[in-house]
Parts: sequence; structure tokens; C-alpha cells
Amino acid sequence: IEATLRPGGQIEPANLSRELAGLCEALAKHDQKILIAASDVNHVSGDSEVYLRQLASQSVPYFRMAYYRYDFGKPLLPQLDAFARQAEQLAELCKDLQIKALYQNHAGRNYVGAAVWDLRRVLAEVSPEHLAVALDIRHTTLELSQSYQAGYHVIRDHLGAVYVKDFAWIDGKPVNVPLGKGRSKPLFDLILRDGLVGPLSLHMEYTDHNDPGQTETSWQAIAADVKTLQGWLA
Repeated sequence: IEATLRPGGQIEPANLSRELAGLCEALAKHDQKILIAASDVNHVSGDSEVYLRQLASQSVPYFRMAYYRYDFGKPLLPQLDAFARQAEQLAELCKDLQIKALYQNHAGRNYVGAAVWDLRRVLAEVSPEHLAVALDIRHTTLELSQSYQAGYHVIRDHLGAVYVKDFAWIDGKPVNVPLGKGRSKPLFDLILRDGLVGPLSLHMEYTDHNDPGQTETSWQAIAADVKTLQGWLA
């Protein structure tokens, strides 16, 4: 699974030392494990080092980083240089701990990586062996609707995982839809043609996971998306 080990997630970071081993043991009983930890880490600090050491102690191989965000009240290029230094330091810590960081590109006005090109600048001096890109086919296609191929090719060498979900334009707005019902498949086909790198993480965001009344609906949606993804892979 991709476990949300961040504020508001399956385990609060402050409780990781008490609860992570138990979660791993519970998953193991069902022949499952944590493949990716969705974290709140994007730089090196005392707290982030303790957090990552706890992941490493349970052999969690990947963690998804928190996002870097632009401050539009300041020049942008110096901000990218500062984020690059943070990424370089984090990659060094990951090398020491033998865990890999993943930076997911996300659609939105102030997300570093939404344009993809800027993320390439941030990671220019970073080895993808230690900090790589989790390319999100939904967010990439949304932000780069006519130039996603260029964005993909510029980041391909830093690819470390693929995040799978879909959207459609409805009344001029992007709406999350079941996999295969939207616009994301051409980018997935392009990635598949060149060869998958790292894990696939299937995200299903068109029902409310927080509503207990929709639990069965969510399970059915997940099952349907898994079947669709298996068809894409075939």
C-alpha cells in the first residue's frame, strides 16, 4: 500500500515509533506491506531524519515528499535554487538510509513541478537513485494538455514511480472520473512504451473516502479502476 504517515493520515508522525511496527505486522498477515509512505518531509531537519530512520527500520523503500510551493511575492528562480539545495541535502540523507524519496508533480497555481520543467531544474544535480519523480498522469495531462509529451520527455530520466488516476473536462472544469473515462491514458501509453520505472500507485479520488456511507462505493470504484489498469498494462 501507499500509507499516509503524515498529519491527518493513517498514523500521525508523532506516533510513528509506537504504531508503525504494528501497522506493518497487520499488513503482513494479509501478505501486504508498505511500499510508499506519503509523508510531510521535503527537507532535512532533526524531525525529518528521525522520521526517515523509522521508515528505514521497517524496510519501507519509498516515501512521497511534501510539496515545494512558490511565493509569488518573491522572484521565482531564486526559490527554485533554494529548493534544489534542499533536494540535494535530502537525497544525501536518503542515500545514507537506503530509502528513496519521490516528488509527485501536482496541478495547481503554486506547486513547484506543476509545469514539470521547473522540477527538472530543481533536480538537475540530484541522482534519481535517491530522489526521483513520481509522475502523476492526471496532473501532468491537466497542466500540460497539449505539451505533456515535452514535459514527460524532459523528466523521464528522473522517473521513479507513476501515479495513476484520471480526469475529464466538464463545463470547463477538471473533474476526477473513473480510470479510462478521461484524458490520462495517452500519457500512460507513452510511459509504458518507454518502460515502466518503479512502482505504480493507483489513486481513486472521485468518491469521498472520508464518508463511511460510501465505503462500499469506494471499494467498487477501486476494483473497477484496478481492472482498467490491468487492461492498460496488458
